[in-house]
Amino acid sequence: MATLENRAAVRKKVLAGAEDTLEERGRKGLDAWLTDVTVDRYIVANNGVVDDAVGQLTETWTWRVESQPRWLCCHLCIRDPMAHSLRAVGFDALQRVVLYSSFAASKNRYEARANVLHLQRCMEDAQMVLDANPTGPGKWVFFIDFHGFSLADATTNTAQYAASLLKYYPERLGLVVVYDCGVMFEAFWAVVSPLLNEITKAKMCFVSTLNDDESLDPTLKNLGSEMLDWLRRETAENRTDFCETKQYWKEAGGCPCDSRPAHDPRGTKDFVEGAHYREFLSYGEGPGDDTVPVVDITVDRLFGGKLGVRLKNLTVSGLDTEEAGEFWHVGDEVLEVNGCAVGEAADFGREIREALKALPMTIKVFRHGPGDQSGLFTNGS
Repeated sequence: MATLENRAAVRKKVLAGAEDTLEERGRKGLDAWLTDVTVDRYIVANNGVVDDAVGQLTETWTWRVESQPRWLCCHLCIRDPMAHSLRAVGFDALQRVVLYSSFAASKNRYEARANVLHLQRCMEDAQMVLDANPTGPGKWVFFIDFHGFSLADATTNTAQYAASLLKYYPERLGLVVVYDCGVMFEAFWAVVSPLLNEITKAKMCFVSTLNDDESLDPTLKNLGSEMLDWLRRETAENRTDFCETKQYWKEAGGCPCDSRPAHDPRGTKDFVEGAHYREFLSYGEGPGDDTVPVVDITVDRLFGGKLGVRLKNLTVSGLDTEEAGEFWHVGDEVLEVNGCAVGEAADFGREIREALKALPMTIKVFRHGPGDQSGLFTNGS
């Protein structure tokens, strides 16, 4: 479906549309981003229909310009790297990136926006690695271990955010392994499944065992023996008390002298010792320079009874008074107000009204900075 002719047509239309609708900042880097591999994914995702591919590419690019997703991270995991358990752990037999997630090992998993920020950064890192090999499959596998799933997890907020996010990563998903989901998952699945398209649902594999015998689902054989062995050890370990204290970013989980069977929670041996491991953000090692800074703002006074800023969604788009610049920067993206999560504009309004009752207030933000384009113009999408 991705012929030379329609590839050229898509590129031409996207670039022409950008000239008409985007400011210079928004056009910068677009041409380099429209690699053959990227354009082809969007064409395939839209069944070869040029205009549909153009529309999705344009929407994705606009989102990347406005949201600057490449270096965003999970602010909860910066504070506590055990807040979430979702990370790249290696490659399967088809050279797809495998992302492993565990409910039992996630200690702060109920804030939908943070969950999706963590997911987004994993996918951003993964696609940078995938795009470095244009002849590879260009896909990832999600292995989701549902041990520890509870009624508190059975909300649709994270699922809705995630489903909305996935449209910016077409033709990336190779497989979703839903492992040991249990009876409690059934009602949740009935609500979540309508959010997914039929192609995505067809890539989902529900399994209850990883035993290497006739009961092993044939789909899992594409994961390869090394990855399957790692998954068996990791899922078993996450059903022990060690799951409560395991530092997944350290060899042997930070407890090498224990009598447990040898296992490296960082990932498969080839992955950890290979060139790509360091290309994925590890919160346990600190955010480093490859993240947008997370900053705490302490606001101790108002300006005419107001904060003195204008917001577009949750991002500061301008200052109403120069003095407000002592606290705020244009581009700041609000994450929390006085420790309370802010997922959308309505949350911000509610929390600010409460915080105004007693200053000072502390507001946690991503500090993008004016015109910050760090990492935006990559070959990923």
